[in-house]
Parts: sequence; structure tokens; C-alpha cells
Amino acid sequence: MALKESFEKINTMQNHQYFQELCSIYCNKLISVLTDNYIKYNFDVIKTEPCSWFFHCMEKLDKNSSFLWAFYYFLKQNYPECRNKIHNMFMDWKETETVLEEETIICFFVIPFKNAFNGFWAFIRDEITQIKTVEGMDDFCKLMGDFYSSDSNDDMLGCLQKFIQKYPGYRLPNEWLGYLHYSMSMWNNAIACLERVDCPLFFYEDEIYWMLAWAYGLPGSRISA
Repeated sequence: MALKESFEKINTMQNHQYFQELCSIYCNKLISVLTDNYIKYNFDVIKTEPCSWFFHCMEKLDKNSSFLWAFYYFLKQNYPECRNKIHNMFMDWKETETVLEEETIICFFVIPFKNAFNGFWAFIRDEITQIKTVEGMDDFCKLMGDFYSSDSNDDMLGCLQKFIQKYPGYRLPNEWLGYLHYSMSMWNNAIACLERVDCPLFFYEDEIYWMLAWAYGLPGSRISA
């Protein structure tokens, strides 16, 4: 069922016993639509129809999902409330002794919040001190802050390369490094990075293949030369 039809259907089900669960699933889907597959925010996203559907549905939800409400307050630019909801997420993870891994932080923070607001990634770094994490997570959050505060592609490339040298097992930095090389028409560098991406966490797999295919076929690449 298409998103618009789903929205219209959900609006007829407010008295249904599973309305809250269905509405939560739908809101999570809308977050994917609004945030997937681009690295930096353009806040024109707020003007889109899916965003209006998201706001409408969220205002019918209870307060049980800290993540959904954190994203809601982020789009509303109510950053203190956004921080409060994110803090609640970390408290829940602390209580359940969750070990924060790369995939988790990408799913809950990198993809939906991206460059967010000033100080966002410093705030996340403070929060992760309260829970268990895999090795390098503090440096990964610092990388996100450095990346988003960089003024040029060269600065972005530099901070990604420095992190990869120290933590070669992290997956997202290779995806972003390959994408940046690709966007700068540095085909061989893009190929070298993207070929190391075994199971992407940020881009869809077919997008990785598309960038590789395009880079392989252009003049100056090691295949076409």
C-alpha cells in the first residue's frame, strides 16, 4: 500500500486496538522516506507531504517511543526536548545493558539526524559515556562531529581517512569516503573504497553497485583506461 493510502487508512483506525502499534510502524517508515540515502540535511524536508503526515500521526501517538519523539522534536526544531528524548533512549539502553555498536548508532542517529544542530554529536559523545560500547565508538562520534563541521571536501576526506587508518573494521567511513571520491570524480579512489564495502549500513546495496559501475565505465578509471 502506498504511503498516502496508508495515511488515509490509519486515520480511519483511531479506535482500533492496535492503532498505536500501526501508527508507530507507519511513522518509522516515514522517517526512512524522509532521511535515507543522503548525508546532509536540507530542511526543505519539512515542507514535504510525508513530513506533514509524520507530524499528523505523531500527534496521535502516546509518548512511549523516545526515538520517534526525538525525531519529531528535531524536525520541530525544539532541540531541548529532542535532547531529553535521546537521553531517555540512552537510559533505556543502560538499564538493559545494551552494547552500542556501529549499526545501532547509524540506525538511530547518523541516518535520521545527520548534521542535526550545533553540538549534536558532542551531546551524543557525552551520552555514550553512560553505556557500554564497542571499541572506537567515542572516536566515531567525534568523526561525525568533525565531518559535519568540515568546510571542504578535502577536510571531510582527511577526517574519514584518519579514522579508517585507526579503525579499519568500521563500515560507514568507507561508504562515505567512496561516495565523496565518487562525487569528486576521483574514480579510482571511489572504486578502491566502495569495493571494500561488503555489507553497507548507510547506502542501499544497489546504490553502491551503481556508483561502482559508473566509476568503472568512465574515462580515467583503471578499467576504462
